[in-house]
Amino acid sequence: MKTNRIWAILFTGMVFFSCKKTGQPAPPDPTAMKADMVIALGSQGSLSTFIEYFRNTAFTNDEVTAGLTLFAPADSAFANKVAISGNNQIFPDSSVVKDYFAKGKITPDQLKAGLTVTMLSGKTYTVTAQGGALYLNNILISGQGTPTGNNALLYTLGGLLNKDKFPAITRLSDSKTLPGWVLTIEGSNFGATPADNEVEFSGGVKALIHTSTATKLEVTVPDGATTGKLMLRIKGKAATSPQDIGILTARTATLNAVTALNCGPILGIAADSDDNLYFSDSSRQRLIRYSKTGQTTIFQPTMQANYDVNGDGIIDSRDRIYALTTPRAVAVDAQNNAYVSNYLSYWGIYKIDIRDDTKSGWWAGNATATPFPVGNKSQISIAAACMQLDASGNMLLGSAFPGVGVQRIMASGSVSIAAAPNVFKSADPNVLRDPVLQGITADGNGNTYFSDPFNLRIWKLGADGIIMLAGNNNQPAKDGIGGAAQFGVPAGIATDKKGNVYVCDNDQVNRIFLIRVINRFGVVTTISGSRNTGLADTDGNGKNAQYNGVSSITTDSKGVFYIGTNSGRIRTLSLE
Repeated sequence: MKTNRIWAILFTGMVFFSCKKTGQPAPPDPTAMKADMVIALGSQGSLSTFIEYFRNTAFTNDEVTAGLTLFAPADSAFANKVAISGNNQIFPDSSVVKDYFAKGKITPDQLKAGLTVTMLSGKTYTVTAQGGALYLNNILISGQGTPTGNNALLYTLGGLLNKDKFPAITRLSDSKTLPGWVLTIEGSNFGATPADNEVEFSGGVKALIHTSTATKLEVTVPDGATTGKLMLRIKGKAATSPQDIGILTARTATLNAVTALNCGPILGIAADSDDNLYFSDSSRQRLIRYSKTGQTTIFQPTMQANYDVNGDGIIDSRDRIYALTTPRAVAVDAQNNAYVSNYLSYWGIYKIDIRDDTKSGWWAGNATATPFPVGNKSQISIAAACMQLDASGNMLLGSAFPGVGVQRIMASGSVSIAAAPNVFKSADPNVLRDPVLQGITADGNGNTYFSDPFNLRIWKLGADGIIMLAGNNNQPAKDGIGGAAQFGVPAGIATDKKGNVYVCDNDQVNRIFLIRVINRFGVVTTISGSRNTGLADTDGNGKNAQYNGVSSITTDSKGVFYIGTNSGRIRTLSLE
């Protein structure tokens, strides 16, 4: 009866029992103490191997007199059997039970993080605190209790000390990371499935685990993570990263030189290979170049009008009008020439050759809004809400015309449909409308991404066609994964060198303006911005920053993002 009672307590918490003395002044007989513990442990099936080691271990009188603390394997440690040396039992990886006995009696008030424990075998371990629990050699100490004043104490463990199947973290893919990014964790003895593992970042927040093998995990860095070591827990066993991982913050500032230009809403923005910016200003019918040295150049090309502009009774060379009546999307080619789309009054794409202005002029479009989306680029109607050039000079553009989808303009001049509206509906049957795309960007792996404010989604166009990356039919903005995430109204988008997608998200009704990041697993995380009832442009870190609308975004070679706002400002977003 006594044995069964102690056995039951052993696996529900921390248990104390005495090394009974004989009443004589001499130190207690180690054989008597050993027998007492064997009675307490019992001869239960899965622990029989440990008990056999225990029976054959000699303790000195000095060891017993000084007191002992046994960190014994809990029965749950044997539930996940691992084949060692050709059999299917978990053994202590040393035949020395003294690996499990600490010198001295460690009372509960002493058992805390930072305590160094020396075992009778000579091995030393430091007690650590992880997620509110105590660990010895990265094994969960499963009990709490009060001292009894006896010579020996027994704590139960969620695993075995010194076992060769412990998880270990050897490498992290990044030394610094951002909430929303994917982090790869490499090591050994990881759980076979994501559900077998638990990854916790400093700050006490757990990561979403996407893939798992014995040597590698891929996780999304959670919102709320702070700089420090991360913890990996697998069925009561734990591992700590060998180094701290830094958590980056999105820091927002304002380009004051652009503010001084008194622009209207900046609906299009792009950077060239020298990190110069080009952005459109529809309210003043111009394209502006902002150099990396802080100088601005204004392009305001004119064209021959087909009516008497100056009122002198004749139509001649003096009757000129601004070519860019409503400039919108902007793209830059490998030679740093700028392309700007124009819609209303003249539909097309204007090319600005910054080296030779005589070569500037209409590059595509026939100036009409007639629905002819394919053919030769000079003979069709083009209303590009967004556009992107590749290294070969081919251009993908999202049409502002419903029912068109994605057009591709080849370097040869021919125009075809890269993705028709029905393709989007096939990729997600819950789509309610034909897409009208307002943001476009590409990664380094040949994929192109589109924002779709009509359907509140982000799409990915790759070798396998169109897939829905994130979003659904509902508002307001909500972080999540894939179709569980929500947007206000997604607009401009950009990618970084890791392939993450950054989205300008606008909820005009609730005045919530955000920058969101989407990783390759479709996880959407807000990294900058917040509710802004006063519509002020407020610089700050993370969600402390505020925007007056976020319309367009691009990035330079250093990874700094530039955001065009509805208030005519350009805001920088640096990850620091």
